[in-house]
Amino acid sequence: TVTNFSQWQGRKADKNWFSDPFHYSFMQGYKFKFNLSFRGTTYMRVFLYLLPGEHNDTLLWPIKSTASIQILNQEEDCYSNHIERSESWELNRPTSGIHYKISDIYYSSLNTQTHLKGDRLRCKLR
Repeated sequence: TVTNFSQWQGRKADKNWFSDPFHYSFMQGYKFKFNLSFRGTTYMRVFLYLLPGEHNDTLLWPIKSTASIQILNQEEDCYSNHIERSESWELNRPTSGIHYKISDIYYSSLNTQTHLKGDRLRCKLR
């Protein structure tokens, strides 16, 4: 969840990254996190950030992967009208963090009543 969404829009290029804590794709799996890069007042860029993990020696490399980002509709009892973007890659073993671009999402595609409820953006990475 990105709170105070309007404050992220229009930030300077060096202060525009929103990042969640890292996750594992499964127990003892691939280590990653999700990053948003806010690009002024027009759009945000969504990334999958692959990190060196504690289990990389036992995992298969490279791997083919698809990541999807959903911008959730926050209306009560609403399970549709999500914005979803996907991208596929062949991921190589990281020695440092590697960004993989999922999509650009233009602010004009966000509905202020459903996607930006209370100046809050809810995202789901799959």
